[in-house]
Amino acid sequence: MYQAMHIATFAESDMRPVEYQLFTVKTQLLNSTKNRYRAKLTIHDESYSERLPATNHEYNRQVLLDFDPTRHVFYRTQEHMARSFTVYSFKTQKETTLRVKETVPIIDFDKSFYYFIDGEWYSKSSTGKLYKQFYGTYKHVY
Repeated sequence: MYQAMHIATFAESDMRPVEYQLFTVKTQLLNSTKNRYRAKLTIHDESYSERLPATNHEYNRQVLLDFDPTRHVFYRTQEHMARSFTVYSFKTQKETTLRVKETVPIIDFDKSFYYFIDGEWYSKSSTGKLYKQFYGTYKHVY
């Protein structure tokens, strides 16, 4: 499933009790058949800071994802896009323009959106810029 979501790993950090952030994701395949895969993510996100109490939060959420057998990725929704994005690459430290004219798989977690465009996952900033999320090559085994 990690390969199908094109991620290296889900991060889990726990720096309690003074200042901490705790983020966990549990994955489960649901009622999957040969032609249809679904996954359930159970997400726990918690943060506590004495210095910055306005950032304190805790929430639990479940997200259902469908599988795109053509692109080999899980997604929550899909959206047809016909526009250009400015993409910033942390690897090259440069901005480029990415023109999109396709239906794009999307995973959203609360206020975070991840778009699968042309074989890569991107996150979208509040300014509308896209940031590439993973640098590497995936090999699909069938």
